[in-house]
Amino acid sequence: MRWLLAPYRINRTWVVGGFSVGGLAGLALVPAGLWLYGRAWLVAAAMLLLAACWRRSRAALLLAVAAGLMAGAWQGSSTWFQLSGLDGLIGQKVSLSGTIANDPIYGKRGEKQFKVKDITVDGRRLPGQVRASTFDPRSFRRGDQVVLKGKLKAGFGNYQAGLSFATVETYVPGNDLALRLRDTFAAGVRTAVPEPEASLGLGFLLGQRSALPKQLDEDLKRIGLTHIVVASGYNLTILVRAARRLLAGHSKFQAAAGSFLLMAGFVLVTGFSPSMSRAALVSSLAVLAWYYGRRAHPAVLLLFTALVTGLINPLYVWSDLGWYLSFLAFGGVMLLAPMISWRIFGPKTPPLLAQVLIETFSAQLLTWPLLIWVFGSVSVYSLAANLAVVPLVPLAMLATFAAGLAGMVVPVLAGYAGLPSNLITGYMVNLADKISSLPGAVIEVAAGHTGVMILSYAVIGLLGWLLWRRTRYDFLSSSVTD
Repeated sequence: MRWLLAPYRINRTWVVGGFSVGGLAGLALVPAGLWLYGRAWLVAAAMLLLAACWRRSRAALLLAVAAGLMAGAWQGSSTWFQLSGLDGLIGQKVSLSGTIANDPIYGKRGEKQFKVKDITVDGRRLPGQVRASTFDPRSFRRGDQVVLKGKLKAGFGNYQAGLSFATVETYVPGNDLALRLRDTFAAGVRTAVPEPEASLGLGFLLGQRSALPKQLDEDLKRIGLTHIVVASGYNLTILVRAARRLLAGHSKFQAAAGSFLLMAGFVLVTGFSPSMSRAALVSSLAVLAWYYGRRAHPAVLLLFTALVTGLINPLYVWSDLGWYLSFLAFGGVMLLAPMISWRIFGPKTPPLLAQVLIETFSAQLLTWPLLIWVFGSVSVYSLAANLAVVPLVPLAMLATFAAGLAGMVVPVLAGYAGLPSNLITGYMVNLADKISSLPGAVIEVAAGHTGVMILSYAVIGLLGWLLWRRTRYDFLSSSVTD
């Protein structure tokens, strides 16, 4: 007991980490029946957290976990109760209003498919998203307000219900300045660069996967390169690192301000997807820590970011595969990759290709068990494809950006300005086509049991701990934005 209550034994970041673990556990346990209603639970959680921050003994860690458990269960219970209202409408014809959450795509029958957020049914606000499809000839865009009528079906994955072949009763175009700027820039890129290279370059810069030709999208899936055309932490990290290196010589404030401005613009253009929200929050915290001369353990950053995004939208924790894959991949890059690099190269900076190989392997190692459990397949050439493509992504982003500006300002010279982007992205398109055509590019594996997946992550965790014992790597010595 004395050991437990001994003061000044832990850092406050441990308290943040404990609170985050408890909060995520509380959110995860809500579907199992851990429902906490009433603000008294939130007040109790706040008091426990204050006590943990003040006491700073080892027992404070337990207080922080308990506070997080209460806060997570309290927030999750509210959303769970609201979600039950949507479940009660399954199988009924409804009139549903909301905002289009993503760039619409075309289905196999030529119908437009999109997700609707900020849902209202019969004047009642409901959480989550509804996946809708319609044959309406009008051009819908992200941010448009729609009223849909149709039969509500049960959802799957990260959408809570479906509305197939709905009738669009009302359509109000959105007034998103960032979206209009994005579309104008995209038109400039297509003026300078031919297809499908233009769509691939826009995927790097803007995360517009919906604009990819179907064959190219399938090729990228088969060789494990879809992540490079999804607005994610990798794209955002490239921008933040560029801003810091360009402006750090002028002043620390300018470097931090430039990083935040780039992040804000990128997120506004690409939208608040789960991966983008996570990446923006992690990068923002890392930039703030760098600006104030502090370092944060990457595990605490990831846990805290997961908690914040989970509290904002508990549905991420309950049903969003992309949210889990995003954190697992980023965890591999931030936790496992530095230890492997240190074990091989020591304190020296590894060569670029070696760093890409290590980071790609680490990210895939942490996502493979979940992907196999869900989809029952593995991309054999994923590691080689990433090694051949990922180092060129920053150059492709820069070249595509220059081509887009030229297409917007001086269309006559756009073809010449787009040549570098065309060469780089053309190489990537051809490589994706060749590798995806190789025999055995994807191996089908019988979907594993939940116990096998848990055991796999337990083994990976044990190996990671043994690697840390061997290297004693100092995670506070680097930052995700360095």
